[in-house]
Amino acid sequence: MQELIKKNKENIVAHRLNFRHTFGRELTAFMHPLLGFDVIAFDDYLKTPDGQSTNDFITEKYGEAACEMIHALL
Repeated sequence: MQELIKKNKENIVAHRLNFRHTFGRELTAFMHPLLGFDVIAFDDYLKTPDGQSTNDFITEKYGEAACEMIHALL
């Protein structure tokens, strides 16, 4: 459990500035110390259109680098 918490903290440190710059919101709003990145809450924030995957929406609107950052957080 400690390793998981450590990994999630490292993800926050590694991606927080780029996340805020890209998505206009603090990464910590979507991170739980134990559960990690909350992709459902993030999808709600993005207002991903029905029938479109979050992955496709992020790539289309924010670019491939943004999509790779989200994958790194998962």
